[in-house]
Amino acid sequence: MTTGKRCALAAFLLISMPLPVIAAGFPLAPLPANRPWTGASERFVAKKTDPWITPAEASDFVETPDHAVIRAWLEKLVAGSPSLKLESFGTSSEWRNLYYVRASKGCADKPALLAQGSIHSGEIDGKDAKLMLLRDIAPRGKDTLLDKSDLAFMPIFNVDGHERASAYGRPNTRGPRLQGWRTTAQNLNLNRD
Repeated sequence: MTTGKRCALAAFLLISMPLPVIAAGFPLAPLPANRPWTGASERFVAKKTDPWITPAEASDFVETPDHAVIRAWLEKLVAGSPSLKLESFGTSSEWRNLYYVRASKGCADKPALLAQGSIHSGEIDGKDAKLMLLRDIAPRGKDTLLDKSDLAFMPIFNVDGHERASAYGRPNTRGPRLQGWRTTAQNLNLNRD
């Protein structure tokens, strides 16, 4: 058998096997030892008793919330702040709601900053950090950040990839227990395609 045929056969077998079989048969990518996280940004993490703790903070950043959990948390946050509005702008190819949060003090003639989270849905640090930022703007009184600009934040831009979460989808990435796919349901990479 030629090298090309062996590679094609190996690729076919990998694609056709269920993920748990692949994970059991092949070791995960070796990663350097996980170092404890410390730093000045720890002061932004909410205490476990905080009523506005984000879902990621509540799990000590081991989990990242799914679409429904984020939506419910944002609805609660928006209900508690006149500076925030939750708005829909369409649906994904798998009919999931696409939405963003607009943070504004309502003054005209200000630029709006657009921030997208979960473009590559396994890379979710930005999404969870922006939820913390919205929490700090709204109920925590840091709305002076909105004096010179508005903020439009899409927590999950690649919602279909985000919801296709698995423990085996990104074995070379240290992150939450379940991570979404880089691509959309149509296999498009939103950063590159």
